[in-house]
Amino acid sequence: MSQEREEITLPKAAMHLSPDDTASFEIVDDDDPKRTGFKMLANSGGIIEGHAYWGNFSIDLQGLNIGKQKKPALRDHDPQRIVGHT
Repeated sequence: MSQEREEITLPKAAMHLSPDDTASFEIVDDDDPKRTGFKMLANSGGIIEGHAYWGNFSIDLQGLNIGKQKKPALRDHDPQRIVGHT
């Protein structure tokens, strides 16, 4: 049994959420140069209201496992703006 998939093209602006979203970024420095890093909250899990493409929606990340391999943390989903690595 195969499931049909619909492909859609979204404008880059669809990846930007309103300024009221509860995302945060904090530099962490505990005076050990080997441990300098950052904390980032990319999504609070709350409802994002009035998005230009999807309307009201939320993102459920429960159970997400990104593995042990380092992955880039991107500013505004832009691969040219790497702010750190996971």
